[in-house]
Amino acid sequence: MPFLARDKNGKIIEQSWNDVIEEERIRKEKRKVKKDGDYISIEIPECSGSTYDIPMDRLTNPNQALDWIHQLSSKTWMKGGLLEDFIEVIFENIPVKWWSGA
Repeated sequence: MPFLARDKNGKIIEQSWNDVIEEERIRKEKRKVKKDGDYISIEIPECSGSTYDIPMDRLTNPNQALDWIHQLSSKTWMKGGLLEDFIEVIFENIPVKWWSGA
């Protein structure tokens, strides 16, 4: 069943849930932060092909996650949505019990 949404330019359009799911899949595929084996890899925009890799074993509790968020936020190259993508990847790969307090 279609619903109304806004496109990137703010125009109201009709979309289906399949459209939304496909757009989200494409967005995640294009993001510059990815889980790569035992690392979260961040593509550094100004350094063609270079990545900043964070071992998952250094993200074992909420305090470490917050420390990484704080550290990365001070990087001059951490712009254009990279921090938001990093947080999203953390949420996708870290146990939910961390965030629920369970």
